[in-house]
Amino acid sequence: AMDERPYELMKEIIAFIHSASPDLKIALALEDWDEKLSPHVYSFSVSLGRYTRPEYIQKRDSLGLVSTFYPCCVEERPNTYPHSESAEAAWMGWLAAAEGFSGMLRWAYNSWVENPLHDTRFTQWNAGECFLVYPGARSSIRFERLREGIQDYEKIKLVRDKLAAL
Repeated sequence: AMDERPYELMKEIIAFIHSASPDLKIALALEDWDEKLSPHVYSFSVSLGRYTRPEYIQKRDSLGLVSTFYPCCVEERPNTYPHSESAEAAWMGWLAAAEGFSGMLRWAYNSWVENPLHDTRFTQWNAGECFLVYPGARSSIRFERLREGIQDYEKIKLVRDKLAAL
């Protein structure tokens, strides 16, 4: 799995991986779709703020490839910051279902700052960007609402599968 690497570098890495192990699957998160890389990447995730091409998802889905999106720290809304409306987290699952995504990618679950119970700020990104849960087995409203959206996504998928079987 790689994160936001340019085409020229990825082209070389993919060639190397396929020469060493042709059956190894590759995952890549990019800010925007790259049609040149897409067929060579099993799991492709695009920044939510740059998602504009539903036909790419449909094409990848027909090939049995995984397509997800991720909320990026540059997007104020929708997101899962401590100051975000909690509905934004649930909405992630609904968007995935509505647009045909395989799901969503969350880059960090528990990458805590020095004292996350006191201060969620990080030097480089918005407060709370690095984690959804807190030390000591503490959840968060944004994690619980994200889970709600994931459960809704799974329910929608089950209903669609049942209807398709009729």
